[in-house]
Amino acid sequence: MLKKGDKVVMHTCGEAGHYNGKIWTCKTDQYKASSGSQVVFLEGFSGYFLAEYLQIVHLENVEKEIKPTECYRCDGKGVGLDWGAMTFWECDVCKGTGELEN
Repeated sequence: MLKKGDKVVMHTCGEAGHYNGKIWTCKTDQYKASSGSQVVFLEGFSGYFLAEYLQIVHLENVEKEIKPTECYRCDGKGVGLDWGAMTFWECDVCKGTGELEN
């Protein structure tokens, strides 16, 4: 059963391809809709969503969150990339890269 606050991703449905791995937060506990389906409301999603197409994401397995950094070549922001021994950022505008200090 999904609970309010759970982090989930969509899978094996039409919306899953559109949102491509987006992590959603459950706005409600899972419940049985009048149709008989098990559903949950998601933050930022209009209407309820079928629970059978949601998979819980365990964020405690993520080693660290990488914060975006300003690009040195343009006004873009760098998106963190963790490659094990080295941590890099890649600019979302010009695709420039740089190494992040630990």
